[in-house]
Amino acid sequence: WQGYCPTHFVIQPAMVLASKKQHPDALVLAHPECSQEVLELADYIGSTQGIMDYAGSSPAQRFIILTEAGLLLRLKRLHPHKHFYSIAPCPHCPYMKFVELDRVLDCLENERNPIEISTDIMIRARRSIERMMAV
Repeated sequence: WQGYCPTHFVIQPAMVLASKKQHPDALVLAHPECSQEVLELADYIGSTQGIMDYAGSSPAQRFIILTEAGLLLRLKRLHPHKHFYSIAPCPHCPYMKFVELDRVLDCLENERNPIEISTDIMIRARRSIERMMAV
């Protein structure tokens, strides 16, 4: 499956290297939807929850976060004694801003907004979804 997340796709290796140069003692934590070239620069690759858990339990004090800006803010709130950095500019996902619990509940309870895709695409996309869930 050759798909990608547009929010993570904007994170380029040169941006990561520049951030590492600015914060040489920081660990790089990357979301698995970043490009392979970016993932190769990471100290840890994990889902949103995985990044949160890793940053919280790690003895390290400085982290470069390679994912959507919202996670950076959550980490700063949860761990005010640690330092979290992003690449510049920090990526924002417009789609995540639409997701609200009351909307999700409404969709599930009332079976609204079905997503219909062809079997061919479903089969090819399954691998990406399984990789994302495995992390």
